[in-house]
Amino acid sequence: KHWGFPCPPMFADIEGVQDRDVCLVDFNQRSQLTKGVDEKKIKGIIDHHALRDGAVATDFPIYIDVRPWGSVATILSHTYFRNRVKMPKTVAGLLLSAILSDTLNLNSPTCTDIDKLMVAALSKIAGVKDVDNLAEQQFKAKSKMLLRYSIPEILRGDLKRF
Repeated sequence: KHWGFPCPPMFADIEGVQDRDVCLVDFNQRSQLTKGVDEKKIKGIIDHHALRDGAVATDFPIYIDVRPWGSVATILSHTYFRNRVKMPKTVAGLLLSAILSDTLNLNSPTCTDIDKLMVAALSKIAGVKDVDNLAEQQFKAKSKMLLRYSIPEILRGDLKRF
Protein backbone atom coordinates (compact mmCIF):
# COMPACT_ATOMS: atom_id res chain seq x y z
CA LYS A 1 0.00 0.00 0.00
CA HIS A 2 2.78 2.42 0.90
CA TRP A 3 4.02 2.72 -2.71
CA GLY A 4 0.57 2.66 -4.35
CA PHE A 5 0.69 -0.80 -5.90
CA PRO A 6 -2.37 -3.04 -5.75
CA CYS A 7 -1.98 -6.53 -4.33
CA PRO A 8 -1.19 -8.82 -7.28
CA PRO A 9 -3.52 -11.73 -8.06
CA MET A 10 -2.63 -15.28 -7.16
CA PHE A 11 -0.84 -16.98 -10.06
CA ALA A 12 -3.57 -19.58 -10.57
CA ASP A 13 -6.18 -16.78 -10.80
CA ILE A 14 -4.55 -15.11 -13.81
CA GLU A 15 -6.55 -15.70 -16.96
CA GLY A 16 -4.73 -17.88 -19.50
CA VAL A 17 -1.91 -18.58 -17.04
CA GLN A 18 -1.29 -22.05 -18.46
CA ASP A 19 -0.24 -20.46 -21.77
CA ARG A 20 2.14 -17.89 -20.29
CA ASP A 21 5.92 -18.04 -20.15
CA VAL A 22 7.29 -17.44 -16.66
CA CYS A 23 10.48 -16.31 -14.96
CA LEU A 24 11.03 -17.59 -11.42
CA VAL A 25 11.97 -14.73 -9.11
CA ASP A 26 13.43 -15.18 -5.61
CA PHE A 27 13.46 -18.98 -5.71
CA ASN A 28 14.81 -21.81 -7.82
CA GLN A 29 13.55 -24.95 -6.08
CA ARG A 30 11.04 -27.25 -7.79
CA SER A 31 9.33 -27.76 -4.39
CA GLN A 32 8.46 -24.04 -4.29
CA LEU A 33 6.76 -23.89 -7.68
CA THR A 34 3.27 -22.47 -7.57
CA LYS A 35 0.48 -24.77 -8.70
CA GLY A 36 -0.24 -24.17 -12.34
CA VAL A 37 3.34 -23.43 -13.43
CA ASP A 38 4.21 -25.54 -16.44
CA GLU A 39 7.94 -26.26 -16.16
CA LYS A 40 8.18 -26.18 -19.95
CA LYS A 41 7.12 -22.51 -19.79
CA ILE A 42 9.96 -21.45 -17.46
CA LYS A 43 12.14 -19.04 -19.42
CA GLY A 44 14.31 -17.70 -16.62
CA ILE A 45 15.38 -17.64 -12.99
CA ILE A 46 16.43 -14.53 -11.06
CA ASP A 47 17.51 -15.40 -7.54
CA HIS A 48 19.90 -14.80 -4.66
CA HIS A 49 19.57 -18.24 -3.03
CA ALA A 50 22.01 -21.11 -3.44
CA LEU A 51 21.39 -23.66 -6.18
CA ARG A 52 20.89 -27.03 -4.49
CA ASP A 53 19.47 -30.45 -5.19
CA GLY A 54 15.87 -29.97 -6.22
CA ALA A 55 16.53 -26.83 -8.26
CA VAL A 56 14.41 -26.44 -11.35
CA ALA A 57 15.99 -28.12 -14.37
CA THR A 58 14.94 -27.55 -17.97
CA ASP A 59 15.46 -29.37 -21.24
CA PHE A 60 16.53 -26.13 -22.93
CA PRO A 61 18.71 -23.14 -22.09
CA ILE A 62 17.04 -20.40 -20.05
CA TYR A 63 18.07 -16.98 -18.74
CA ILE A 64 19.62 -17.32 -15.27
CA ASP A 65 20.82 -14.50 -13.01
CA VAL A 66 21.84 -15.79 -9.58
CA ARG A 67 24.03 -13.58 -7.42
CA PRO A 68 25.27 -13.85 -3.83
CA TRP A 69 23.57 -10.65 -2.74
CA GLY A 70 21.15 -10.08 0.13
CA SER A 71 18.00 -9.62 -1.91
CA VAL A 72 16.61 -10.45 -5.33
CA ALA A 73 15.43 -6.82 -5.39
CA THR A 74 19.10 -5.81 -5.44
CA ILE A 75 19.56 -7.88 -8.60
CA LEU A 76 16.47 -6.33 -10.20
CA SER A 77 17.62 -2.81 -9.26
CA HIS A 78 21.09 -3.47 -10.63
CA THR A 79 19.51 -4.67 -13.88
CA TYR A 80 17.54 -1.41 -14.20
CA PHE A 81 20.73 0.61 -13.73
CA ARG A 82 22.90 -1.60 -15.94
CA ASN A 83 20.39 -1.28 -18.78
CA ARG A 84 19.95 2.46 -18.14
CA VAL A 85 16.19 2.14 -17.81
CA LYS A 86 14.56 5.10 -16.08
CA MET A 87 13.03 3.84 -12.88
CA PRO A 88 9.73 5.33 -11.68
CA LYS A 89 9.75 6.65 -8.11
CA THR A 90 7.17 4.04 -7.04
CA VAL A 91 9.21 1.14 -8.46
CA ALA A 92 12.33 2.46 -6.72
CA GLY A 93 10.38 2.61 -3.47
CA LEU A 94 9.05 -0.91 -3.85
CA LEU A 95 12.53 -2.31 -4.60
CA LEU A 96 13.99 -0.29 -1.71
CA SER A 97 11.40 -1.72 0.68
CA ALA A 98 12.12 -5.25 -0.55
CA ILE A 99 15.87 -4.88 0.05
CA LEU A 100 15.29 -3.44 3.52
CA SER A 101 12.98 -6.35 4.35
CA ASP A 102 15.28 -9.08 3.00
CA THR A 103 18.42 -7.65 4.63
CA LEU A 104 16.76 -6.62 7.90
CA ASN A 105 17.56 -2.98 7.21
CA LEU A 106 21.05 -3.88 5.98
CA ASN A 107 21.86 -5.75 9.22
CA SER A 108 21.55 -9.33 7.96
CA PRO A 109 24.74 -11.40 7.64
CA THR A 110 23.78 -11.91 3.97
CA CYS A 111 23.82 -8.15 3.30
CA THR A 112 26.50 -7.02 0.85
CA ASP A 113 28.06 -3.73 -0.21
CA ILE A 114 25.98 -3.96 -3.41
CA ASP A 115 22.77 -4.09 -1.32
CA LYS A 116 23.92 -0.95 0.52
CA LEU A 117 24.75 0.80 -2.75
CA MET A 118 21.33 -0.04 -4.21
CA VAL A 119 19.59 1.22 -1.04
CA ALA A 120 21.46 4.53 -1.33
CA ALA A 121 20.55 4.91 -5.02
CA LEU A 122 16.93 3.77 -4.65
CA SER A 123 16.28 6.00 -1.64
CA LYS A 124 17.32 9.04 -3.70
CA ILE A 125 15.02 8.06 -6.59
CA ALA A 126 12.12 7.24 -4.25
CA GLY A 127 12.59 10.44 -2.25
CA VAL A 128 13.16 8.60 1.04
CA LYS A 129 15.22 10.78 3.36
CA ASP A 130 15.19 8.44 6.38
CA VAL A 131 15.74 4.81 5.35
CA ASP A 132 15.83 3.63 8.97
CA ASN A 133 12.38 5.12 9.57
CA LEU A 134 11.01 3.39 6.45
CA ALA A 135 12.43 0.07 7.64
CA GLU A 136 10.95 0.59 11.10
CA GLN A 137 7.51 1.32 9.57
CA GLN A 138 7.77 -1.86 7.50
CA PHE A 139 8.76 -4.03 10.47
CA LYS A 140 5.88 -2.64 12.53
CA ALA A 141 3.41 -3.34 9.71
CA LYS A 142 4.73 -6.88 9.29
CA SER A 143 4.52 -7.47 13.06
CA LYS A 144 0.86 -6.41 13.02
CA MET A 145 0.21 -8.76 10.10
CA LEU A 146 1.78 -11.68 11.97
CA LEU A 147 -0.76 -11.27 14.79
CA ARG A 148 -3.35 -12.83 12.43
CA TYR A 149 -1.52 -16.18 12.42
CA SER A 150 -0.89 -18.94 14.94
CA ILE A 151 2.68 -19.77 15.95
CA PRO A 152 2.74 -22.97 13.81
CA GLU A 153 1.46 -20.99 10.79
CA ILE A 154 4.20 -18.40 11.28
CA LEU A 155 6.88 -21.08 11.59
CA ARG A 156 5.69 -22.85 8.42
CA GLY A 157 5.16 -19.60 6.52
CA ASP A 158 8.63 -19.39 5.00
CA LEU A 159 9.51 -23.08 5.24
CA LYS A 160 11.79 -24.26 2.48
CA ARG A 161 12.30 -27.93 1.73
CA PHE A 162 15.69 -28.92 0.42
